[in-house]
Amino acid sequence: MSTRRFGARYGSTVRKRVEKIEQKKKARYTCPNCRKKTLEWEAVGIWVCRKCGFKMAGAAFEPMSDVGAKFFSVLRQYKKV
Repeated sequence: MSTRRFGARYGSTVRKRVEKIEQKKKARYTCPNCRKKTLEWEAVGIWVCRKCGFKMAGAAFEPMSDVGAKFFSVLRQYKKV
């Protein structure tokens, strides 16, 4: 997606932020269920795998937020102990 549709409006910083968000949103991610790179954004916070039909809740425009990734890494460390 391009931010050219905004023209010269809203300022360059805002347009750059929108472009980053749209790139994250449109990218395909790895499905935690079938391990294929088919997880796609359906709506804000809802992610669907096009292969196996798995639905999950995640961050608004990424399947896993930075805070969520940190939480799961700490959880894995505690499970090892």
